[in-house]
Amino acid sequence: MRCPHCGNYIENTIWEALKPYRGVTDRVVITNIDTILDVGPRIRAIFEEKNGKLKIRGYQAVTLKKVARALRVPLYYIERIDDRVRLFEFDRYQRVNSGEFLRADHLIPVFSGSVEEFGDWIYRKYILHTPPSSKGRKKWWR
Repeated sequence: MRCPHCGNYIENTIWEALKPYRGVTDRVVITNIDTILDVGPRIRAIFEEKNGKLKIRGYQAVTLKKVARALRVPLYYIERIDDRVRLFEFDRYQRVNSGEFLRADHLIPVFSGSVEEFGDWIYRKYILHTPPSSKGRKKWWR
């Protein structure tokens, strides 16, 4: 399969398995999700990390937006350079303009600081007040 923007082949197991169907799968987008934050009884957020430069391909932004919207969770992009982290939220209901890369003005700055400070931010925002997943549930043994 080819990237719809740069034309390079994207190699992974799914693409390799779909090689015989290349002409049929031009509308297929396969992307990975870097991090899913699952705390307590539910998924809390989706994070996509970019090291060094915040270049987000448009087709990946659309796919991640669909996943975040379906799960009703925020979608964040992390830009990390050494020990510094900048976090941006992407409004999962906004339209993604066509183009190779997502424009920077589509991202909402949320956090800037060290990796340790970022951990504190995640803890305060998503972990601190979340009830444990086993509270009030029966335990199932395998």
